[in-house]
Amino acid sequence: METSKRNLHVALVLGMTLLLAGAEAYAGFGDLGKIKSAAEKSKKLLEEKNKKTDKEIDKASAKDSAKDAPAAAAPAAVGGNIVFSKTPIDPKKPANLTTNFKAGDKIYSVVYLKETMKEMAKGSSSLGFEIKCHLDGKYKCSFGVKVKGEALDSKILVLDIAPDPQKITAYDNPKIIYAKIFERYGKRGGPMQLTKMLSTLPAGKQTLKLIFYRYGDKATGEFTIDGDFKSYENLYKELDALNTKGIVMPKGKRTDKEMEAGMLAAMKATGNKAWAGKILRIVIIDKDWFLRRHKISGAILERYIRACVAVKDTDGQCWMYKLVTFNEDYIGDKFQKMKCQGAGSRVKIPEANVMK
Repeated sequence: METSKRNLHVALVLGMTLLLAGAEAYAGFGDLGKIKSAAEKSKKLLEEKNKKTDKEIDKASAKDSAKDAPAAAAPAAVGGNIVFSKTPIDPKKPANLTTNFKAGDKIYSVVYLKETMKEMAKGSSSLGFEIKCHLDGKYKCSFGVKVKGEALDSKILVLDIAPDPQKITAYDNPKIIYAKIFERYGKRGGPMQLTKMLSTLPAGKQTLKLIFYRYGDKATGEFTIDGDFKSYENLYKELDALNTKGIVMPKGKRTDKEMEAGMLAAMKATGNKAWAGKILRIVIIDKDWFLRRHKISGAILERYIRACVAVKDTDGQCWMYKLVTFNEDYIGDKFQKMKCQGAGSRVKIPEANVMK
C-alpha cells in the first residue's frame, strides 16, 4: 500500500517535470509562459505533499513494526533477578513467567540471589533485609523480612504479591518472618501490604519494581499492570480474614464479674477512642492484684491488674487489645476507684472467635 502511494507521487512529479520541460521549450509562444509558471507551482506543491506523505508512511510503518514485534521476554531465573507469574512458581523449575499483568490477576514472584542468605548474614544466626516497591520509578512502600535457621541456606525467596488466599505461602514458614509494623492498622508486611497498596493505585497502566535490599540492591525485577485496581481491595480482605482466623482470646486466670464491670466503667471513663465502640469481652489474665510500693519507704502506692479486651469499633471491625492495665491508687488507708491506664497494642480478631 505504501509503495503504491509512493510510486503514484513519483509519477505525478515526473509528469509535471516533463510538462515543465515542454513549457520551457516553447516559452516564446504566448500563453505557454503561463503554462510554465503553473507547472512550476504544481511541481512545488507535489514535492511538499510528497515529503509529508513520506513522513506519514514512515510513521505508519514504525507503528506496524511495533505491533508485529514480539513481547519482551521475562527476565531469566538467575541470581540478581526477581521473576513474576500469574500462577505459583516452582523455584527449581520456573515456568509461565511474565512481566505483563491485568488488574485483578493473581501475582506471584521468586527472588533469586547471587549468594545464600547465610553468606549475606556473615556469621549471624539470622538475616534481616528489606523488600522495596517502586511505582513508576518512585518509592512507594517497603517492609522488613527476617530469615533464620535452615532458610538461610537458600539463594531463593518465594515472595507472594497478590496470591490466591488458598495458595498463599508467605506466613506459613516460622523461619521467614514478615514485619508486623503495620499490624496496628490492620496490615502486615508481605502480600497483605502489597495487595492493599495495589488496591489504592489509580486506574491505568502502572510499572512496579521490587527490590531485595541489604546494604544495596541484591535483586530486582519489574512488571507492568493495567486496569482498574479496586478488585484488589476484596482480595486484601480475604487475605486479612485468612490471617486472623486463628486468633482467639486467651484463657482467663480469674473470673470476677464485679471486677469486669469495674473495668468496663473505667475504660469508658477515659474517653479513649479505643473504647468508643462496643466492649464484647473482658478476660482477666492475672490471678490477683499486684502491689506497687514506694522504693524507699515501702509504702503501698497502688495496686494493678491486667486484662485482655475485645472491642467492636464504630466501623464494625473487631479488635483484641492484648494487655490492658487497670489500677487503684492507695490513699488514706484504702484503695480508690479503678482506673484504666491505656489501650496498648491490638490485633484484629474475627467476631466469631471472641467467645471461643
